[in-house]
Amino acid sequence: MKWLIRGLFAGSLMSLSAAAFSMPITGEIGFAGTFDAYDNGSIVTLDQATYIDVIDDTAFAISASGDMAGLVSTSVTYNDFSIDGTGLPVAPLWSGSGFSFALETLNVVAQSSTGITVGGTGLLSAAGFDDTNYSWSWSGDNSGGTLNLFSSTNTPVPEPGTLALLGLGLAGLGAARRRMKS
Repeated sequence: MKWLIRGLFAGSLMSLSAAAFSMPITGEIGFAGTFDAYDNGSIVTLDQATYIDVIDDTAFAISASGDMAGLVSTSVTYNDFSIDGTGLPVAPLWSGSGFSFALETLNVVAQSSTGITVGGTGLLSAAGFDDTNYSWSWSGDNSGGTLNLFSSTNTPVPEPGTLALLGLGLAGLGAARRRMKS
């Protein structure tokens, strides 16, 4: 009986060591680039814009942290996007150095003749990581644009199969203990 209890206990410990956690992408990244504001195919003032044309579809990472820290000073492909809600999702909105962000939602935070600020959410992807939900914001003014992607908080989640195995091990220990008492 002692060997049964020891075996169940050892099995429970081994199941803990094999716990698999998701690997979300962490950090923030900020881009700089230039753009033109459009409506119906014509360049317009910012308060009339419905579409942002990122010049040469290129932006430069000016700040980054976490898993994206290595992207500082690199250029990425940053695609044009509509600010009136049409054309979603934009997949990818930006991509470079193995990372790719797909914009899924977008809303206008502020829009005037001197500036535009929009925000949204989407999925950030990279090899070796789980797709990670991120929030995104973009702001631009009459002198050019600032393109920003900001992270949401992500926490690792234990794999359900591992938790079930642990539960079975603990239930077995409880059953063995009851058996010993009787």
